[in-house]
Amino acid sequence: MTNNKQQTEMNAVEYLDKVNQFAKENNTGKPKQQTAVEWLIEQLHYKYGGTDFFWTNMDEIEQAKEMEKERIIDAHYEGQCNQTEGYPLQIAEQYYKQTYGGGEQ
Repeated sequence: MTNNKQQTEMNAVEYLDKVNQFAKENNTGKPKQQTAVEWLIEQLHYKYGGTDFFWTNMDEIEQAKEMEKERIIDAHYEGQCNQTEGYPLQIAEQYYKQTYGGGEQ
């Protein structure tokens, strides 16, 4: 069983390398996707950008962004765990960074 687990982990590392290579080949010059919270922030900024509403709620906005990030990572991780035994959480985190730019816009 240990050998099988080591093989699975090695495959996960190889998979991450393939994901990174794919991203380099296919995402060059393409903008990152936008999360729903980032979209909402953009809309609120246009609507309330110069007002106290927007600027006094920055803590809540940052908390919402972090919560959505965790949900996206967890959903990717859970979905892949159902398909691949030993799927590492780091790959789900890498997926988020590649897809959404790590939360930075």
